[in-house]
Amino acid sequence: MKRESIRLMSVGELEALSTKQLLARLRRLHQCEVSLTLSDREISNYSGCINYKKSAEWIEAYEQVKQVLSRREHVPKANELIQKRVAKTERARSSERKAGRYVSRF
Repeated sequence: MKRESIRLMSVGELEALSTKQLLARLRRLHQCEVSLTLSDREISNYSGCINYKKSAEWIEAYEQVKQVLSRREHVPKANELIQKRVAKTERARSSERKAGRYVSRF
């Protein structure tokens, strides 16, 4: 399967991307092949692009993306949101019981 080459980006360009775009770039970096020797490609002919994990460009791009993401807000996943909602419901239910306002509906 032929993967698209990932173009090099400066830190300023990465800063301009949204968190979702940065996470997508990180995912694409993870999907790169390990090296040219383990690849089914004949030659690496893409200058200015990242193709393999064992290249200095990949390591630099990976560190840059991680650095920019570390300064971004945390975007909770669905299961984290569910856990927060359940905990909030449990706290509300227990405080209503303590106040004598909780009435069982069953």
